Amino acid sequence: MTPIDDDTLMAFVDGELGEVRAAKMQVALERDAALRARLKALQDADNLLRAAVAPALDVPDRLASLLQTLSNIVQMPVNVKARRQTWWMPAGAAIAA
Repeated sequence: MTPIDDDTLMAFVDGELGEVRAAKMQVALERDAALRARLKALQDADNLLRAAVAPALDVPDRLASLLQTLSNIVQMPVNVKARRQTWWMPAGAAIAA
C-alpha cells in the first residue's frame, strides 16, 4: 500500500472517504501501530481545535439574544412611511379645493 498522508487520515476521521477507501484505511490502521499513533495525534489536534472554536459557533443564539435585548430597549416607530404620507393630506385637500 502507498504511504498514507495526513490529509487522507483527516478525511478518514471526518468520514469523507468512500466506502472502499475507508475499508482499506481501516485495514491499514489495524496492521500499522505507527499509523494508528498518527491518527490519534490528528484526532487529538482536531478535538482541541473544535473545543477552541466551539464558543464562537453559537453566534446565531447570541445574536438572537442580543436582538431580543435591544428590542426591549429601543422602541421602533410603527410605520414611518404611513406617517410621512398623511401629513400632507390636509394641505393637499386645501389646495384641491
